[in-house]
Amino acid sequence: MFLRASVADYLLANPDSEISEQSIKEILTQSHGRSLKEYIDEVVLKQGEDARDVILLITPIVLRISLSILILDYEKKVLKVISLVL
Repeated sequence: MFLRASVADYLLANPDSEISEQSIKEILTQSHGRSLKEYIDEVVLKQGEDARDVILLITPIVLRISLSILILDYEKKVLKVISLVL
């Protein structure tokens, strides 16, 4: 829950921060059809997998760390590596 709350605080304080040449607010509004506040309340702060991608994407920025994430898909027998480097 700490990471979710930290990400929510960061999103509210920095809605115009850019990821891939778009602001966070634009990305979330376009991809989820909700306002930033609605997205935070309904997805980020709510427990579940819906916010996983956003949490993983923004956590390194919030914590000011580089992060590598390994995702194992046992059904497809695939290992996906996501490196988020500051």
